[in-house]
Amino acid sequence: MTTSAPTAMPDETRPPKVRTRPAAALFEPAILRRAVFQAFVKLDPRVMIHIPVMFVVEVGSVITTVEFIGSLACSWVLSPAGCGRRCCSPTSPRR
Repeated sequence: MTTSAPTAMPDETRPPKVRTRPAAALFEPAILRRAVFQAFVKLDPRVMIHIPVMFVVEVGSVITTVEFIGSLACSWVLSPAGCGRRCCSPTSPRR
C-alpha cells in the first residue's frame, strides 16, 4: 500500500484569508455586563470556600479593608482626643 504525501497548493490557487465576521470590540457592553456579573458571582464566599487559598486571601482582604477604613475614620475625627479607640488616644505611641 502506498500513500502519497499531500502537495502544497501554489499561491495562485489558494483562496485569500478573509474574515467572515467583524471582530468583537474589547469593551462591548454585552461582554462587559456578563464579565462584571461573573466577577461578583466568583467573589461569593460560598463559591470561594471550595478554593481554600483564594478563600483565605478573600477573608484577609476584607479584614485589611475594614481596618484601613477604620483607621481613616479614626484619623479624621474632629475631636483632639481621638475617637476613643486605643490606637487613636493621644497617649498612644502609635500615632
